[in-house]
Amino acid sequence: MKNKELVLKLMKEIEITRKHYDAVMHAMGYACARSYRQKPFSDDLLNALNNQELELWRQVFMFGLTLPAADQDRIKAAAYEEFLAPGVSVREYITSGHQWLVSEEEEFREMARKLFAPR
Repeated sequence: MKNKELVLKLMKEIEITRKHYDAVMHAMGYACARSYRQKPFSDDLLNALNNQELELWRQVFMFGLTLPAADQDRIKAAAYEEFLAPGVSVREYITSGHQWLVSEEEEFREMARKLFAPR
């Protein structure tokens, strides 16, 4: 299998995994709304799906490095939208528990936007 085909297959698997995650979240919401005695817990399932999606992203990045620059740019844009878009928390990755400064986040987001945002 060519690397581009593999990356496309992995991206499809990410989409399927995300649909399963969303379905579990909706099912939990439904069950919680109708359960007066106990709250259903599905943390293990949600964690497994989340870990699977992150592993798929890792593989996309790994094999994406072997693709032409235009394809790499599309993968970078997808990564930016997934992991760095406005509203996604980056604080815990760069503060090490120290006080968060707005200027640091703005500087980081500007750098990330220049490097990874869709062109």
